[in-house]
Amino acid sequence: MECDIMRLAGEGRTIYRRILNLIEREVGSGKDRIKKLKPVSSAEKIKYFQNWLKSLPVCNEKLPELNISVKPDLRTIYLSDSNCVKKLKKLGFLAESSSDNGVFVGNSFVELSCKDVEIIKSGEFMNVCRVVCPEKLVEAFLSAINNLLIFRDFLKKCGVDATSIESIISAAGKTESFFKKLRDSSMIEELVVRELSELNDRIEREIADFELTLKGMSILDIMRGDTSSLPVHEVESIIAENVIRSEEKLRKLVGVEVSGLFTLTYPVRVNERMLEKISEEIERETRIELYRICRNTADMIVENFEGFIREVNIAKDIEFSSALKRVGKSFPEIADYTAFVEGEHLFIDKPQPITYSVGSSDIADGRIVILTGANSGGKTSLLELIAQIQIMGQMGLPVRAKRAWIKIFDGVYFFKKKKIAGAGAFENAVKAFVKAVVAGGTNLIIIDEFEAITEPGAAVSIMAELLKIAYERGHYVVAVSHLGKELRKELPFARVDGIEAKGLDENFNLVVDRQPVFGKLGRSTPELIIKKMYMKSKKNERVILERILNVLKC
Repeated sequence: MECDIMRLAGEGRTIYRRILNLIEREVGSGKDRIKKLKPVSSAEKIKYFQNWLKSLPVCNEKLPELNISVKPDLRTIYLSDSNCVKKLKKLGFLAESSSDNGVFVGNSFVELSCKDVEIIKSGEFMNVCRVVCPEKLVEAFLSAINNLLIFRDFLKKCGVDATSIESIISAAGKTESFFKKLRDSSMIEELVVRELSELNDRIEREIADFELTLKGMSILDIMRGDTSSLPVHEVESIIAENVIRSEEKLRKLVGVEVSGLFTLTYPVRVNERMLEKISEEIERETRIELYRICRNTADMIVENFEGFIREVNIAKDIEFSSALKRVGKSFPEIADYTAFVEGEHLFIDKPQPITYSVGSSDIADGRIVILTGANSGGKTSLLELIAQIQIMGQMGLPVRAKRAWIKIFDGVYFFKKKKIAGAGAFENAVKAFVKAVVAGGTNLIIIDEFEAITEPGAAVSIMAELLKIAYERGHYVVAVSHLGKELRKELPFARVDGIEAKGLDENFNLVVDRQPVFGKLGRSTPELIIKKMYMKSKKNERVILERILNVLKC
């Protein structure tokens, strides 16, 4: 239900969208399912989805989109039942009422049985198709046969039954030659033109070889003009024999009588009216033959359709769940805290694994956490990692960590420094924090450097009071701050962690261990820089730098 959806605010929404985009790159045929993935605040629903994912085998191959669209032919159905006619019109069939029961296929009338009529009266699309236009139903599956083979092989690799898909592939495959015959029937004119060319060439060669008083080629010349002196009956016989030969060849190819297609003159020409008549007859006969062949195949498809849908959905389930499992490593357990061991940031190349906890766990204690440390030390990345694991966990997905636990929160409110800076930033930041604190349920509030948007003197007091209110209301907070020393004095219940900067290399690049040290204030970047300068400075400069270092260490 919608009321179970976990609230997301600020950067939380952005992270959620990026998670969906990451999943989309892994999924082949189930992209429409991605938008249904939502973080929820129901432990029961989270466990249910986790168990569903765990129950399915893993197959790392992607499936193609399977689009099988049946478009009914525009043919006339004759029925005596007016209610049936209305149903068929709604389904997209052209229907006329009559006292006879049957279907016009091409220009021929195919009579339907009483059983067929009852099927049509049902108005169920697949059943109507198998009676009225079975070849359209079969053709839809035949056109998708390559993808059906992929689905079948996918299921077999997973050890899952694919009997219905196999049956439909087999049945549809047997009709392929008949569909080819229909396609070829539309090419009758091309066949005739090709045969006409061969016919005239053959006649010309035979006449050229005909031993007459005149040379063969002269005969041809005269035939095109004055033929009175030639033995015309011998030439006519050659033409007639070759015409009969060509017409017999075409009759065998197209399966209908073609007598009279060619003229008995030289050069031989095509009788256009006869060609048109033959073309219509071939198409009509071929369509009726295809209709009758496809009736049995369509029956087989409809009988296996329920199993087919089930098997296709199982394949999609396996592919989809496998994609989700590739995104993460382990399913988080539900606990009263959020923690993870060797968690990895989703969107950083070769991230350092981090172990962390918000709440009272075996890893660390405290649900109000202040994260301190050097600039560019990975504090913001850690906040993002916490949000990623929390959101994915409440989506029921595996997370990218060796092991993880999540508390079920009603909302994740993530406020990043860059999102709340600028004019009116202080007012907007306080409003956002107050909204998170007063929101119903228990929330995870993540803040990146609140003090950056107000005066340093006021930042400690304001932030300390806001964190106290969050603590009193039972919320969990992780806040990045450079005021850890000051806030620790104000908030005895808060845990202050530090990301340790180990030092600077010879190029003054920060050397950082991004794994936070629990309960320890992180050393700041300025301290390390001043220390490096102190070590390289001259004697008269050291006195000044030493005093600055002492202040920073206090």
